[in-house]
Amino acid sequence: GCYNNTVIKFLGIANIHNIRDSLQKYSLLHRQAHLKDHAWFAQLDISQWFTHLSSVLRAAMEVTQDVSSGHSVLIHCSDGWDRTAQVTSLALLLLDPFYRTLRGFEMLIEKEWLSMGHQFTKRCGVLTPMNDHEYCPIFYQWLDCVYQLLQQAPTAFEFNEEFLLQIVENLWSCRFGTFLCKQRTRAGHTPCSRTVIIALVISQPLSAF
Repeated sequence: GCYNNTVIKFLGIANIHNIRDSLQKYSLLHRQAHLKDHAWFAQLDISQWFTHLSSVLRAAMEVTQDVSSGHSVLIHCSDGWDRTAQVTSLALLLLDPFYRTLRGFEMLIEKEWLSMGHQFTKRCGVLTPMNDHEYCPIFYQWLDCVYQLLQQAPTAFEFNEEFLLQIVENLWSCRFGTFLCKQRTRAGHTPCSRTVIIALVISQPLSAF
């Protein structure tokens, strides 16, 4: 059915297969330092990594503007825990300065990623083959989006890029239950019950970030 005074917007964010292919091409550039500048930047353009980052950031900005104007916004992708989590968490980051603090950022991950059931093990290739068709660096892409915002407005954040790098490092370290299970099954999942939560570790010391 239709709702009066409702606008449907398709934000054109690429699917997991495009993002996976894009990161593979982007990662290859780090092993192609021999290329001349014009050739290197041509390959960077072909990877479309920054194009995809821009799409997610533009979507979050549009949501931010709509909410700031007093409109209600419903966000949903095909599964509800990939692109949806990217856009909602970035919008909250833009709208509420609390989420730009260390504690707030940790709560943001818990609220928009873990509680919504993002499948870290599948998407990050943790405990599963990285050549699996379900592998896609969705959360890593989101952290890169946060990094781009951090570069534009560093004083708006309580943390710096070292904080983001520590999260990236531990995304694949398997040290923390945070990234080993999806929230809906964490209570009875052995790896999660036997590991510590990353928030307990990255909260200290504050001076490092």
